[in-house]
Amino acid sequence: MKLDRGSEVKLPQLPMRPGRPAYSRRTRLILAITLAAVLLIAVVVAALMSTSSTRAPARSVTIPVADRSASPALLRAAEAVGFHPNVEPGIGELETESISAANPPSTPNLLPVGSYAPSFTLRTPTGVKVSLGSLLGKAVLL
Repeated sequence: MKLDRGSEVKLPQLPMRPGRPAYSRRTRLILAITLAAVLLIAVVVAALMSTSSTRAPARSVTIPVADRSASPALLRAAEAVGFHPNVEPGIGELETESISAANPPSTPNLLPVGSYAPSFTLRTPTGVKVSLGSLLGKAVLL
């Protein structure tokens, strides 16, 4: 390579040979045996893990008397979501009493019990408009 003034610049020679001596035949044999042993151990461990999978023991669930007539599909669905009936004292007692036994509402802005709800329209999650008047004659929980 020449520069403008006529002087030549020498580039360093790139080494085209290995930077270190090769492994001996004995060292290569030991490395190959070690690699084969590690691979064999990995395959054996993987095979053992795949054939001896541990499953969680089946849970014993006592089905309440009121739910014994439920379909097996409903019981499996309840089990899948982790549903457990409430067994605390006082649970379910209010539902057996009359409406007048309930505590009065804590805010005066609520409609009185038994009054008609005002007409309104809302959109469903899919975007369809539904008005309260279109549900006349059907049970609606507000």
